[in-house]
Amino acid sequence: MMNEIIPTEKEKAITNECVEKLKRGKLPPWKVEEELEANHGVIPPDNFKVAALCRQRYIEEKTGEKFRYIEVSEQPYKVRYQCGKHKLIWELDASDKDQRCSLCGTQLKPMGHYASLAANYVGGNEDYYSYAGRIKVKGDVEKEFTNLLVYGTGLGPMGITKGCYIINKFGGAGLSVSELASAARCLGYIFKTEELRKKAITAIEDFLLELKPEMDKKMSETGGRVGSVEFVQVRSDRGFILYVDFTADFENFRGHGGISHAVGFAKKEIEKRFQKENIQCELSVIAQGYDGDLKPSPRNKRGRYASAQISVPVQEFEEFLKISAEEFLSFVEIDCIGSQKLGCQF
Repeated sequence: MMNEIIPTEKEKAITNECVEKLKRGKLPPWKVEEELEANHGVIPPDNFKVAALCRQRYIEEKTGEKFRYIEVSEQPYKVRYQCGKHKLIWELDASDKDQRCSLCGTQLKPMGHYASLAANYVGGNEDYYSYAGRIKVKGDVEKEFTNLLVYGTGLGPMGITKGCYIINKFGGAGLSVSELASAARCLGYIFKTEELRKKAITAIEDFLLELKPEMDKKMSETGGRVGSVEFVQVRSDRGFILYVDFTADFENFRGHGGISHAVGFAKKEIEKRFQKENIQCELSVIAQGYDGDLKPSPRNKRGRYASAQISVPVQEFEEFLKISAEEFLSFVEIDCIGSQKLGCQF
């Protein structure tokens, strides 16, 4: 159970006032610390604890759920220190007992500056829980969600709360969800010659009519069915690579275990077919790196694909970002292409 912090009578009164302002939308959750300092005389570092209690109360009253297991630290803030020898500046959790420079071992000197452990901190030690705002969705799902995130030590604000606030300002996100969930697993082969690779593709294509019903049986417990089989050919220094990507569809399950089992079965059966038709391959593997564990997106096949759309007036968009919409979209495109080229899973 959470070690409950009992606020003073003055802190209770301040908390009540701030929670009411949060509920009326008059106080953004990420500005509670500033509100406490500017209008209630709760100066750093005391404002960080009271702000966390305010956000907890606000979330409880908005959702009807209680915080029972997330503890608010007695010192929920970071302290800035400086090494007297190297002049390096360090920001440490206030509860951190090791306050020495890791380069020279000398005692660090506090600089009298404090910062939040994480944006919108609502509790937690070592792992810090943050309030990431409430977001309205409409369309296939009609609901308002309350989002909590957990940060590891040292990770700072990520701007998610402000993003939720802006999405809600324009009426929420329109959400559409695919009827079926997808799961993919891929086989990878290397052949010495292009001719052998072509023979392999023909052999697998001819075998699919017999193979797919057997794979479906392996997924019967989760109701999975093989939806598509794609062949991707790549030339490398190691030979002629062939990817055979199996995608299965599931109505009520994620199905990743099912497709893995079915494709493992397919691998053995295809190898038998290769031996029967004298098709020699240098390597036969589950090509984990090809289908990977990417999350649902228009560019992969994992999970139930959901897309969200927000209509933002161009003028307001440009005023907010201080950049034209066209320039912003160009940046997104060039960044996306670059990330894919580098192999980042975005």
